[in-house]
Amino acid sequence: MKRRFLKGFQKILLTLMYTFYSFAGFAQIQDFEKDFTILNHPKEFLPNWSANEVRGTSSRVFQAKGEGRFGSQALGVQAISSFNGVIYHKTSTKTFTNPKLAFFAKSKSNGTGDRPVLPYISFSSDGENYENPIQVGDEKTFANRNNDYTLFEIPIPLIFQNQDLIWIKYEIRFGPGTGSAARFFMDDVGLFESEEEVDPLKIKRTKTLSPYSFSMDFNRKIFPPESPQISISGNKIDYLLFPTDTTLIIFTEQPIPAFSTVDISNLKDGTGKVTAKVSEIVINEMITIGEAEILSPDLLKLHFTQFYSPSSVSQTANFTVNGKSPISITLSDDQFSILLDLNTPLVLDQTVNIVAENIANNSAETNPDKSSLEFLYKDYVEDVFALDPNTIYVQSSIPQNPDDIDELHFKIEEFPEFEFKVSLPDSLMLKLYTDAPLDEGINYTLNIPHRKSGRGLFLPGSSQAFVYDITPPDLIEVILLNESTLLLIFSEKIDPIFASILNNYAIEGTNPSQVVIRGHQIILSWNSNFQTELNYVLEINKISDLNGNFSENLIKTFNATQFPAISYKDIVINEIMPAPRSGNMLPNVEYVEVFNTTEHPVYLGGMQLANSRRASILPSAVIGPKNYLILSPRNQSTQFEKYGEVLGLTNWPTLLNTADQVNLLSATEEVLDSLNYNSSSFGSSSFASGGYSLELANPFLKCYLPSNLKVSQDPARGTPGKVNSVFEETPDLSSPKFLSFQILEANIVSLNFDKVLNQDLRNVNLEISPNLSIAKIEIGITPNSLILHFEEKIKANTKYNIRINSLRDCSGNLFEEKETVYFILPDFASKGDIVINEVLFNPRTGAPKFVEIYNSSSKFLNMKDWKLANLNTSDEVANRRILFSEDMILEPFSFLVFTTDRAKLKQEYPKGKEDRFVEYSSLPSFPISAGNVVLLNPEEELIEIFSYSERMHHPLIKEKRGISLERLSPFAPVNDPNNWQSASSSEGYASPGYKNSQNFEGNEDFGIEISPRVFVPEAAGEQPFTTISYYMSQSGKIATMRIYHPGGILIKELCQNAVWGEKGFYLWDGTDMNNRKVRPGHYIIWIEIFDLQGKVTQIRKTVVVGTKF
Repeated sequence: MKRRFLKGFQKILLTLMYTFYSFAGFAQIQDFEKDFTILNHPKEFLPNWSANEVRGTSSRVFQAKGEGRFGSQALGVQAISSFNGVIYHKTSTKTFTNPKLAFFAKSKSNGTGDRPVLPYISFSSDGENYENPIQVGDEKTFANRNNDYTLFEIPIPLIFQNQDLIWIKYEIRFGPGTGSAARFFMDDVGLFESEEEVDPLKIKRTKTLSPYSFSMDFNRKIFPPESPQISISGNKIDYLLFPTDTTLIIFTEQPIPAFSTVDISNLKDGTGKVTAKVSEIVINEMITIGEAEILSPDLLKLHFTQFYSPSSVSQTANFTVNGKSPISITLSDDQFSILLDLNTPLVLDQTVNIVAENIANNSAETNPDKSSLEFLYKDYVEDVFALDPNTIYVQSSIPQNPDDIDELHFKIEEFPEFEFKVSLPDSLMLKLYTDAPLDEGINYTLNIPHRKSGRGLFLPGSSQAFVYDITPPDLIEVILLNESTLLLIFSEKIDPIFASILNNYAIEGTNPSQVVIRGHQIILSWNSNFQTELNYVLEINKISDLNGNFSENLIKTFNATQFPAISYKDIVINEIMPAPRSGNMLPNVEYVEVFNTTEHPVYLGGMQLANSRRASILPSAVIGPKNYLILSPRNQSTQFEKYGEVLGLTNWPTLLNTADQVNLLSATEEVLDSLNYNSSSFGSSSFASGGYSLELANPFLKCYLPSNLKVSQDPARGTPGKVNSVFEETPDLSSPKFLSFQILEANIVSLNFDKVLNQDLRNVNLEISPNLSIAKIEIGITPNSLILHFEEKIKANTKYNIRINSLRDCSGNLFEEKETVYFILPDFASKGDIVINEVLFNPRTGAPKFVEIYNSSSKFLNMKDWKLANLNTSDEVANRRILFSEDMILEPFSFLVFTTDRAKLKQEYPKGKEDRFVEYSSLPSFPISAGNVVLLNPEEELIEIFSYSERMHHPLIKEKRGISLERLSPFAPVNDPNNWQSASSSEGYASPGYKNSQNFEGNEDFGIEISPRVFVPEAAGEQPFTTISYYMSQSGKIATMRIYHPGGILIKELCQNAVWGEKGFYLWDGTDMNNRKVRPGHYIIWIEIFDLQGKVTQIRKTVVVGTKF
């Protein structure tokens, strides 16, 4: 590994040395990237460069930021009637045979004049006396307009060649004409040999994208080459992509090795200039992230440069996206790409930072360094809009691939009824037609699938909000901010172009002196003051929203009186319906109910109802004291009129079904109330999807309390406009409860509670056993968490119990001292610590399958990134399912059960411990007749594989559905058939979450043990087999074990010439060689043992087979 790296490093070093010395010998380039020192000639602003007047602003001679050839820096000159720029450049021609001066220059429009600038160049041997100046270009070359950079090459006169030192003077003169002159810019100035190509076509960057592809970025536009023009050492080209004018992606037939040489012949740039040969070394020495594809905001596909080791890329802890580990990882069949289910959705136009560590290739070579990728999330969508209720347009910034259209599946989030027919009227516009009409004024979110451009560029999937809006903006309220300033609140965001015209506003014929637009708000300022308590009339000319809907002329009378401020939770969000359902008694429409907790009316105009994605402005309205008000989409508001007062909102913020945050904001965007909910707020999936509302039990609580939000108990499944069905005007008297802990650092732990805590911790006292000295206690980032800093490190595999005194929640309720609070730093698992303990692979109809694991050790173990999987047809681990993406501590000698439906599993097996059940949307495939279960630790170093078969059940069981296989001993081999038995009927044929009904603990005495000595094969509720255990002084003995009838007839052979370890066991289920039940009576167990010295021992034991009556 190390030798291979050094070999690669030497190759890179030689390449860099060759490039550097070639550059240094033939060219000395000034790119003006370093900051200029503001000094005038003869003092230098850059080494060997000076000018007659250097400034830090864009005048005289200056450093022009963003004006370089590639958007970087350049030298700029602004000539005026009284100033010609003069730049002095000191250099040497000693190392050149026949040198030339080369530079790039352009002009740029400045003011309204028509004067060009006229550059002249002259040479000197002493810096004082210059030869006749040479004009560069002409009046058209540097006219007062925006021009592109042009390369200029000027031979060095013979008398200035082979000199240790010469001076070059660049004089930028004010040209003829009228008015102002153009600005002059110069970049990349240097000396070259006369035959040398000054600006050759170069490869700026080469990057391996996958085992079969790499990209090449060029320094300027190229014409796409054909495959025969390209040769790759030891490989062949599969196909080429040319996604941009400067990028070429090459796909190969064979995997890319550690080093490849790529030669491209006769490559043509955008001007038609041909470069005979371009060469590059492609490096793929270590496995790294090659490229990332955003399939949707919460799903990311990573391609690696080499085939990976599955165990290294299936651990969520090995990856972060914007600082957070993914929820889960799915491995692709190609064995070089994976899918990351992200913890937090990506946001358009923000940077995405991906980091991977401890990644190994399929040769088990681990990259010792972190691999990272950073890019800007762009979806190349310029706009999404609806011109009529059945048509949505998606405008792209680059041409789309017409061949992909039929494969694109667009969806509107939270509205599955919309299905689209997709067409491409032109290459930049996608047209989506739906038979289901859009509602006007609703904020929709369009899920845009990933796709490709016409040239094969991957276009990320995204979510874009849009509104079908044909209603002009309405002026809701005018609020006096101070004696000369008004705040205008509109019903939606305003077009700033029309709204910024001062003459559009007037009071008594006087226009404002200033206008400021902030979304849906406009701030107007006058030079004179308003008189308190007087009425004024504001007149506004037509005003437009962002969708081009113009209002009529608006007239609004207002009183110059400031409204009294309202406080936090004066108005509360009292009830929400995030997921209505058709067929219920209430309308199939979302609604939010607000309640005025005060004793006076409250004006609502200009307030905002917002969720996690968008906001809607409330129109002019007043809510009376102790009154309810239903907020709903404007076009559906009539459906709620029979339930009470209703206020329809345009641009309704569609609530998310699974989880969301709903806020009520004041006109000045202060939070008046906030409500969080998720699927657990409903208590079960049946309530979450059943069209039930969530109601506040006590709207008068000033302290946020999650348990105060409850699912509606009303028969209509909601109570819009009236007292909530769960209402109870009782104060919050419940104590805060401890929920969980997190080890943040070696000496820092976070304790999480179910309620917001009192921020005053001065009286809080903690007693920790075993003792840990506390350095500091503080409230965490979330107000329901307590952060403990200790003076020493937390010990692993130790349960620290905490007694907390004087801790209160925000309502003043005291935390009960007797409640158990603890934290644990988990230990590391060893082989056999966590085992597969029970499997139900053939459930009854409608019941779920399950896999149970057991911690057989005395350790506390972290289950984060452990996986369930199975083997594919090639006996390779496949279908991995990460069990926990966050910390989950499994206590010693405890169980966990993995299933797809906790509730149904509990119904099937009432004795099951539901608190040990963990529900997943899917599990690896476990066929009902035969299959395998694979348990993997995060690194996949510890693997347990249980290969099961229906034949492993007790032979006398005819109906095997609904009966699990239980492991008898966690210490015996997992694939020993004798170590598995059908679950007992007395436990309901399975024991999920607790000790198996069939288990064997054995003892440590030497010899042979029979347990039980009497058994009934078909007895219900009893053990239907006997266990024959052996304990040897040393392993390696050869044994044969047979069952005989007292008359000497061989009944069954349990093993023949088996190599025994130090201990083990066999089962006899009371059947003969043909799996037929034997008759009741006494039977002889005959055992013959050969040790390593050839000694033979024979042992006889008796066992009784009974029968049921």
